[in-house]
Amino acid sequence: SALLDAGYYVNASVKSTNTAYFSFNYPASPSGHAFGVNLLSGMGMSMNAVFPKSVDLDGVPIYFLTRMAMGCKSATEIKNLILSVRSAYGGSLNIGSAKDGVVNIEFGPTSSGSSTKNLIVTSPPVNGSAIFHMNEYLYLHGVPFDLDPSSEHRLKAAKRINVEHPVSASDSSSLLYVLSDRSDRDYPLWRNTSGLGDSSTAATALFEFMKSGMKSGRVLLTVFEKGNPMMKSTKKVVFEL
Repeated sequence: SALLDAGYYVNASVKSTNTAYFSFNYPASPSGHAFGVNLLSGMGMSMNAVFPKSVDLDGVPIYFLTRMAMGCKSATEIKNLILSVRSAYGGSLNIGSAKDGVVNIEFGPTSSGSSTKNLIVTSPPVNGSAIFHMNEYLYLHGVPFDLDPSSEHRLKAAKRINVEHPVSASDSSSLLYVLSDRSDRDYPLWRNTSGLGDSSTAATALFEFMKSGMKSGRVLLTVFEKGNPMMKSTKKVVFEL
């Protein structure tokens, strides 16, 4: 519960590095660890923590990498960034924009003494459909990782809901319907430390990428704070970025 009360926003603009971004931050961690928007390109990004079994002690810490990613203007730039350095750990980044659609990048720790990078980029979902990602590797094979029962339950629930109530990119309520679900009592999608898990959902973020009109290239970021996004009592903040 302390995390729910201590999350905060950062609106940064650094002329010397030509960097500008808006982000939601957890306490004591840099931007890029949670979710945010690059203000120069309209690229949105969120992170799923994953748990590789190994750590490359000579690599760049994961939260430094995700902070650097917030300064990138596209998924291609982020991919090239990760490939250009030695990564200490692994991560999963969801990246979207009006121009390029939505992709997921999974990467792992760089093997000690090797220049080979473990990284994969998914293709964007087609015809307004959806892809789901929790806190386990889905696409990158060959990286040993710790299993996470909560992720497996939540992914199964999201896929089931998508069959019963198909998600549409043009219908934000269909996305929130998934993110608010609590049908799995042990490991619900929206979490508040009930069931078998000990985690809480600090905030729910909805990105809307503008494709046409005067606001083309802009991002409408809606954040539901400290509550289930489908409940009227939950605080909702809208940022036009």
